[in-house]
Formats: sequence, C-alpha cells, structure tokens
Amino acid sequence: MTRRLTTRLATLAATPRTKLTMTYEIATNDIIMIPLNKLIPSGLNARKITTSAVNNAELRASLLAFGVLENLIVYGAGKDKYAVAAGERRRASLKLLLKEKKIPASFAVPCIVRPEDEAVELSLAENIIRVAMHPVDQFAAFAALIDEGKTVEDVAARLAHHARHCHPPDEIGPRVARYH
Repeated sequence: MTRRLTTRLATLAATPRTKLTMTYEIATNDIIMIPLNKLIPSGLNARKITTSAVNNAELRASLLAFGVLENLIVYGAGKDKYAVAAGERRRASLKLLLKEKKIPASFAVPCIVRPEDEAVELSLAENIIRVAMHPVDQFAAFAALIDEGKTVEDVAARLAHHARHCHPPDEIGPRVARYH
C-alpha cells in the first residue's frame, strides 16, 4: 500500500572544491477506505490517556457534520482486521456513532496502511505536531460562517460548541477585525 520514492536533491556546493549530495526518502501513501467494523484499537498507539467527554462530543459532532476529515493510520492485524496506530479517538467516536445507530457498521473510513513497526513513531508524530487554532482565527472563521447566512446556533451545533463561543469576547473583537 505504501510506495517509497527516493529523490536525489540537487548537488550543493559546500566549497568550490567539494560537492555535497543529499538523498532523502518521501513516503507516499495511498488512502484506502476500510469498513469501520474492520478497525480495532492498537496497543501501540502513543496516546494512552483518554480525552474529555466534551472533546469527544465535539469530535462526534464534527464526524456527523463533515465526515472523517483526516485519515487514520493503520497496520494489518490478522485476517481482515486493521489496528489503528494513529486516529484512535476518531475510531472510538465512530464506534459510539455506530452504537447510537447514526452510521452503519460498514461505514467507510479513510486509512493509510503502514508497517506495524512504524506504529508508535507515527502515532507520536501525529499527536505532537498539532497546534491549536488561535482564538482570533477561530472567531474570524465563526464570523465568516455567520456572515454567509448561517445562524450562530447552526454553527455552534455543527461544531459542538456553545453559542457563546462563536462570538469573540470584547477584548478579542478588535483583534479579529485588525487581523482579518
């Protein structure tokens, strides 16, 4: 499922008399759709401590409103099963939606299949490189949706936020206008 491309960088002149050639590998990944009922948790997932119920409710609301926006990273785990190395929160949230009968067991989940020996590193990489959206950008995006004609309540419901979080506090409002 994974193709590795090896690309040679341009020759760099370290000094007029020497040349330095660098080689790097880029993993290209094919996204495949795997039914939810074929995905299982992995003990190799770096995230061990569960997130809050509020965060998980927000994720479920997002999954219902927009689908799976980021693929899961999985590895083969026996006949017709795949263990989730990165994206366990998404898998668990989908399982809750299945239990609530909001999606079918055959719900297709976008996944990248990688070798099991990369599971811990990929899980760690996915979880530590995240940066939360700046509040100014968040409020500007909420404002843009509301300006498009969506109601505050609709925006809040689709994103599992309280309506009061869709408006910037007075001290942030001027910054939203200045940066956007």
